[in-house]
Amino acid sequence: PYLKLGWKAHEKEILSCVAWASKECVITAGNEGIIRLWKGPGELLGELVGHERAVTCMAMRGETLFSGSEDLTVRVWDTGKASSEGALLETLDGHESTVVGVWAMSSTGHLISVSTHDPTITGERQGKLILWDVQQSEVIEGALSDEVKADLEEKIGRLKEGLESEKDEEKKAKIHEVLTGFETQLEESSKGEVSMQRLILDTFTHPEKFRSVTVREGDNQVLLGTAECSIVATRALPEDVWTESGLP
Repeated sequence: PYLKLGWKAHEKEILSCVAWASKECVITAGNEGIIRLWKGPGELLGELVGHERAVTCMAMRGETLFSGSEDLTVRVWDTGKASSEGALLETLDGHESTVVGVWAMSSTGHLISVSTHDPTITGERQGKLILWDVQQSEVIEGALSDEVKADLEEKIGRLKEGLESEKDEEKKAKIHEVLTGFETQLEESSKGEVSMQRLILDTFTHPEKFRSVTVREGDNQVLLGTAECSIVATRALPEDVWTESGLP
């Protein structure tokens, strides 16, 4: 390989960059907290502004960008609306320390984010992984499509059945939380207030400090790199994440 081209993209250190293949673009971010979209050397397409501290990691799925930051959040962006209102779709809160890795699972549509805690502050194990159910609803004239509505109604029915039959109080609480989220989304859709569906399906903690994450898409095995120079492999996430999360 040889140096083909280069340009100054930021005033401060760049910590992450991803390719937007369908648009032949590159997306960069770092200590400025600003995400920039580039078509080529010096050809700035737009910016995504919203993080309050450095952007440490990013992942793409279609035209949706997920970014993790030192501000403890994962943000969800519509790259097609860069530099305009409405580009920020959602802010996901769930980490208590810097988000160091994100991965958008193409096979299931879920999102994985990882962070590293200071156990002297949080009292928790050092590495934390969150599995999110993040799916952008199809919007047609301000409402969900009939297909998406039917899918939501089916899930709500399954969850209600599971809630009635479940005896374990902890599992019942988890099912109820997911059920409430789906019912809210269905109610909002009738008012034309469709938003991102964002639910924490599962969490995983580990004594070592996570530094990066990747997923082997063939069998959805999650692999985590740690500061202690080891690779941590979690249990494989099946196609039906509901079953793995203890939901009906």
